[in-house]
Formats: sequence, structure tokens, C-alpha cells
Amino acid sequence: MKPAILVLTFAGACSANGDVRPLAAIAGDLAPSHLVAPHDAGPVPGMTASASHARAIDPDRELALRPASHPDRSRRWWTKIAGSELATGIALPTTAPGATVSLRPLDETRAAVGIDPNALVLVDPDGVAHEGDAAMEHVLGWDELRAGESPFAAGTSAFRIDAELGHGEWQLRVDAPLGESDVLVHVVEPASALVLVARTDAPAYLHGHTVVLDVDARVGDELIELAHATARARSPVGETHDIELAELSTGRLRGTLALAEVDVEPGAAWIIEVEAAVDHEGVLARRNARVAFAYGVPSAGLDGRVELVDTARGDPTLAFGLEIATAGRYAVGATVWGTDATGRARPIGAVEAASWLEPDADAIELPLASLLDTPGVAAPYELRDLRLVDQSRLAILHRQAIAVAFTPL
Repeated sequence: MKPAILVLTFAGACSANGDVRPLAAIAGDLAPSHLVAPHDAGPVPGMTASASHARAIDPDRELALRPASHPDRSRRWWTKIAGSELATGIALPTTAPGATVSLRPLDETRAAVGIDPNALVLVDPDGVAHEGDAAMEHVLGWDELRAGESPFAAGTSAFRIDAELGHGEWQLRVDAPLGESDVLVHVVEPASALVLVARTDAPAYLHGHTVVLDVDARVGDELIELAHATARARSPVGETHDIELAELSTGRLRGTLALAEVDVEPGAAWIIEVEAAVDHEGVLARRNARVAFAYGVPSAGLDGRVELVDTARGDPTLAFGLEIATAGRYAVGATVWGTDATGRARPIGAVEAASWLEPDADAIELPLASLLDTPGVAAPYELRDLRLVDQSRLAILHRQAIAVAFTPL
């Protein structure tokens, strides 16, 4: 392995065509520390011919420096129960009026007909039983849901609890035989002030990286102590991993997950699910949250070499040195930035080049076309949001916010 695969550490480089300075990947960038041959069924079928593309960008366009992970701010919870539990009744804690409840049988036979909302009994926090739709607004059985463009899965019945009946410790039962087959109960509380927040420290990771998961519960800006919380990760190939959560401070938990899987499912994400309970205004409230992140096994990597080269077409072109562990179709892409008359960096274009590469390949060329002729900007130029993608396995292998500074002759 070439040592430069760890990070881009060249302080500067010169070629006959200009000055090129690769910059080091820093915290917040995605970069592999090693290469690994993934275990899979082979590359995703597709084009193997080389291709490149360049397009102009409005210099006044605002571009984020790097992608950020998307936290789940959850006002919902769900649980899987046996149908027989609904016959005796289950707890349905709510923290705000107007909660929406859906029931989905997970057995194919039961899912074909769903659960009749008229067979439901809701017992309110005062112990009063409301049969049928007496305590419900906007009741929808599966027959009605499947008649329209429903976002619900097959067999789902849904209703909203009458907001005038308030909130608290409800009970839900079904006065109809359901058997032992599982039912997914899903509750959404759009009017609740109680939010469970789950986030990862990055949107994408590579083999050998560690995911940091942060979990907190809050009402407005106030953190609320969690009575109980668990987290579990599921890989794209179905492996599950429990994540131990440790308290950082009141209402804040953190867990970590080391990633070492080499079996890959192209394009599929890892999923982390968090389940929590919170003592809130006399109710043991429930919340679930779900976050996802991309994962790649680094089948190739940038080795630190970048050079301005001559091509037959005469376009300014940057050649990137690569190390390839497994054959596949690889793409390098970036945004190109120039400097305006005030010294401010401005985006001028986006470029990408892709080729089928065998392990003996050592470079890929990124033509810049006529982007460097953009009026109003000049050298020094930069490549930002530099990406190396394994298109054969739909994985991002490198993503760097500010990657290369260059000045052509």
C-alpha cells in the first residue's frame, strides 16, 4: 500500500503546465485509511466506457462546504406486538391531543383485510371506554386506504384520537380475534412538545470508521431526562448490532459503532433505530427515532498525486493518482472555484470523469473544459467537494471539502 493513501499530504507539486497543491483531508472529510476488497456478487451491471462531463455554475450560487448528517427529530413511536395482546389491551401513552394511530398486521393473510376500526375500543385516561369510532376523527380502514393513493402499507387502518378528549394514558384493544400474528402499532403526535432527537456525526462512513450516535430528548430548548433508551444498528445485508448508550449529561446520551463489514449491498444504507421512554407530565411517554448513513468498503483510493497534464483536445486537465484494490467503474468529481477581483472564491463549474479501472490502473483524468475561461474569475483555482465514487458498488469512497489549489501556466 502506498503511504499517501492515508490522507492527501503533499504540500505542493509542480508540472510543466502549472502549480498544483493537493491539500490534506481534515476532520469532517471522508477519506480511507486503507483499501479493502469488498465481498459482493460483483459489480452492478452498467456502462464500462469512459466518460467525462463539465458544466458551468452560477458564480453567485451558495454551496455548502460539505454535506451534513440529517437528524431525526421524532414526535412518534412504534411497537410490534402479538395480535393477542390487542385482545386484552395495550398502553397507548400520548403527550398531546390529536395523536394519529395506525395498525398494520404483519401477517400476509390478515394484511389482506386489515383491522376493522369499528372493532377498536379506546379507553381514555379517565377510564371511560369509547367503542368503534366514538373517540376517533378521520377514521380510515384498509378498504378506504387502498381505494386512494395511500402512503400506508397494505392492511393498515388509521385514525386520529378526538383532540377534545385530551391526552395521557390511553388504552387500546380490539374486540375481534386477531390470533398470534404480529401487528405494528405506530403513533404520531404532531402537536407534542416532546421531541426525541437522534443524529450521527457524519452522513457517510468507510470500513474501519466509527459512527458516533447522539441521542437527546427535549421540550423546546430544554433537555429532558430519559428514563430508558436503547439503540440498534442494521447493516445493508441484515446484520444487527446493539449500540450501548452512555449518559453525557441530563437528557443527552452517546453511543459508538465500529464498522468492519466487508459484505456489501450496492447502494443500501445502514439504519439505526432508537427506542426511548421519557417521564413527561406524569406520563411515561414513548419515542422512537431512525437515522440512516451511507457506508463504503474502500475498494480504491486517491494516492495523493495530482498533476495538470496535456491532452489531445487541449483542455486543461487534472490527473489524479489512484490505487485500485478491486476492478470496477470509478468516478472522480468536484466543483471548480476561481477567484474574483475582490479575492473571493467563486464556484464556476462542476466536473466529473468515470472509467472502468483494473487494479493495475494508477490514474484518472478530470478535464476542466472551458471552465477556466469563465469571465470575472481567475487563478488561483480550487477543487472543492472532491469525490471518489465506486459506481460499480454505488459507494462514496472519498469526499473532501477543499482538496486541490492550482494555477495553470
